[in-house]
Amino acid sequence: MRCVDNVRMLIVDAVQTAKAGHSGMPLGMAKVGYILYRHVMRYNPRNPKWFNRDRFVLSAGHGCLLQYICLHLAGFQSVQLEDLQRLCLVVGPQVTLRMWLPMALKPLGQGVANAVGLALAEAHSAARFNKPDAVIVDHRTFCIMGDGCVMEGISHEAASLAAHWKLNKLTLIYDDNLNTIDGATSLAFSEDISARFKALRWNTITVDDTHNDMEAIKNALLSAFRETEKPTFIRVKTDR
Repeated sequence: MRCVDNVRMLIVDAVQTAKAGHSGMPLGMAKVGYILYRHVMRYNPRNPKWFNRDRFVLSAGHGCLLQYICLHLAGFQSVQLEDLQRLCLVVGPQVTLRMWLPMALKPLGQGVANAVGLALAEAHSAARFNKPDAVIVDHRTFCIMGDGCVMEGISHEAASLAAHWKLNKLTLIYDDNLNTIDGATSLAFSEDISARFKALRWNTITVDDTHNDMEAIKNALLSAFRETEKPTFIRVKTDR
């Protein structure tokens, strides 16, 4: 918990100092970001472009500060405290489309499609180059998306392809906080997202209490490693 508290305080301080950025999503998903970078993902901060590193895409680009801080605390030399104070562009993220915030992915849902593409590239390369006695390509792709992402058609279409192609090394994490820039999601959105992904033939998991049960988040993420046929969709409820 102390590590997560440090992440959250850096988020608050960065927004306060830079007088810019969004703090809501990073604060709500701080535990998920910490567990991903500390316990789940495989990478080398001294070699950000290591070929077989796990890929991480933040489709909910307005929460880019979470990724910045996780990179900083993970030891990436390209992300110093001065960068957090200015919300500067850094080395480490996989994809970006610069708009009104550095590292923000727009339009919403685009990051989901990017993640599917990265997972497809891994599967294709593994099938082409791996041998029984020489596994060269063996990495996973993780993506965080928000309510705005699931409202866009591009995320649905990409998710359908991911299941059809059996991209089992793809994990999509949904920040279910019941909130959008316009207010509560109930203003325009009421569908069961877990049911949608289950219908698309994804392995679906729900973590109901992200605030008091960090182990549940970790177990959900690690359980995706045991899935051999389907991509994994993890709905984390951060609305409390």
